[in-house]
Amino acid sequence: MTLATNLQGRVVVPSLQDIQKRWLGRMVGTSAPLVERMVLFLHDHWATAYTPGNTVDTPELETQNRLFRSYAFGNWRDLCHKMIEDVALSCFLNNNVNVKKEPNENLAREFMELFTLGPGNYTETDIRQAARALTGYKVATNFTGTNLLAETTGSRNVMVFDPKQHDDADDITILGVGPKAFMPHDFVDVVLAQPAAPRFLARKLAETFVAPNPSAAYIDRIAGVLRSSNWSLAAALRAIFNSPEFQAPAARSAIVKTPAEFVVGCLRALDKTGDDDYTIALSWMTEAGMQLYDPPNVGGWPVNMGWLGAGGVLARYNAGVTLADRHVNSAPLLPTQQRLRATSPQGWGKLFGLTTLAPATVDAMNGYVAGAGTAGTQVIDAAMITLLVASPDYNLS
Repeated sequence: MTLATNLQGRVVVPSLQDIQKRWLGRMVGTSAPLVERMVLFLHDHWATAYTPGNTVDTPELETQNRLFRSYAFGNWRDLCHKMIEDVALSCFLNNNVNVKKEPNENLAREFMELFTLGPGNYTETDIRQAARALTGYKVATNFTGTNLLAETTGSRNVMVFDPKQHDDADDITILGVGPKAFMPHDFVDVVLAQPAAPRFLARKLAETFVAPNPSAAYIDRIAGVLRSSNWSLAAALRAIFNSPEFQAPAARSAIVKTPAEFVVGCLRALDKTGDDDYTIALSWMTEAGMQLYDPPNVGGWPVNMGWLGAGGVLARYNAGVTLADRHVNSAPLLPTQQRLRATSPQGWGKLFGLTTLAPATVDAMNGYVAGAGTAGTQVIDAAMITLLVASPDYNLS
């Protein structure tokens, strides 16, 4: 993707909704949904909020999104190194103004607390010292001619290292390493060498894909895979998906779908890929508390049961009503959908990727059909879709 220009040759910056629709369309249409789920995981993990008018605007956020996609099954260590030079994250956390005369601690703090180690695995002194190690980056803008990255990806800005603004004193000690002179990437290596680093990532992956509160033994196993594979995300995911814990009955329906997963599943099942469909879906996601590219803070969005407050549950029901009505009233059902429908809860479940349904869900759907009397096909179909997507079966994974 290259940035568009207007008739005056000026770069046209896409709106937030423009880039949200592009990503939503990619999630709906992809033949590799796990890749996009990992992009969403990384997007939430390295939470970077949209800040229009500066270097955390839509071009920088889309550049970051492409970086996440390229590392979805890649090397976590390499991604961590890339992230301290990512324009959107660096500027969101003020590392573009981190200079030796006035160190800024934001990136150093969040890198250890939220991105790699977790609370309790570093000290305030480590943060101050790490801020010194990360000094020297600034934003270079309007590259032309020699900047292949900007020309091929649409990036307007890149981070460049200015040695004059870097604290190169040899008295820095971080996490027990030193005193010595630190370069920014030395800091990343020291952090990832900590025993807490693989366990931190292992826990985050397990909580995302398996269940809340994974056991210490399970975390240790996945952390061991990360260490032995030299930080391969593909190896860690393979170990997770092949683990007894992932395949255990207790892991079924243990995690609440994010609004993004909820709406993408609906759009894929109902084959709704129009611009208006995406507009409606994004409006619902906003109501549910999730705007792509604009997390509420550097800690990211709520997790699991945090999505199921009273307002969240109502938002999901409202989304089901809206999507169901739009589906049955906008065009005839596809032949496959007609065959699956047949007033069968199981048929609708398969359409939405559910191989089994809870007895309570089946009873509710059958009960509606039994009481629908002479209601038309469209009314029954809309109700069946609504009941299904509002059920625990669909909202939990």
